[in-house]
Amino acid sequence: MDKNRKNIDRPTHVHQLWLKALRDQIDGFSDLIFEEQFYIAELLMRSSQSYFRHNRFEDGFFITYQELYHKFGRTRFYELNDYLELFVMSPWDFENESTRCYRLTPKAELAKEAYFQLLKSAECTGGWLNSKGEFLRSPRQAIASKDADGNTAINSNSAGVINPMVKVNSAHLEKMLNLIEGVIE
Repeated sequence: MDKNRKNIDRPTHVHQLWLKALRDQIDGFSDLIFEEQFYIAELLMRSSQSYFRHNRFEDGFFITYQELYHKFGRTRFYELNDYLELFVMSPWDFENESTRCYRLTPKAELAKEAYFQLLKSAECTGGWLNSKGEFLRSPRQAIASKDADGNTAINSNSAGVINPMVKVNSAHLEKMLNLIEGVIE
């Protein structure tokens, strides 16, 4: 993928076993470069998240064309979908001003079921990866770095423990929990 292409603003992550399930279940998925595998895995998981539910079709979800362009370039997503056959796309509805609706193919649904079975049977559930293939050690932006007075929080006590009265950024924490729930459901 082009290194000069602007990354999408929101940080994303994908479960390690989800990528493994896709590589095992979808023919040709393991032939893709890691970035393409990562972004397709992320888009596939959106189908069960209520935030991305399509406004007209309850069984579908949306993906903005800007996001597809930033992640895959102008036509690469459509080439990959023709090759892997993971998404069914409805055309844009100009009369009703409705965006394109995406649905998972039966092949993608089976891969998702295989992932959930893998989660149930696995002794080690693996970790979360970012788009560069690095493991995430902690949820991003879950704890604010400012104390109650607006000063930058520091580890000032002798044990090196953060003050338990540090504010929690509940919006970011809720996003993280919704993402985890979307994977477990």
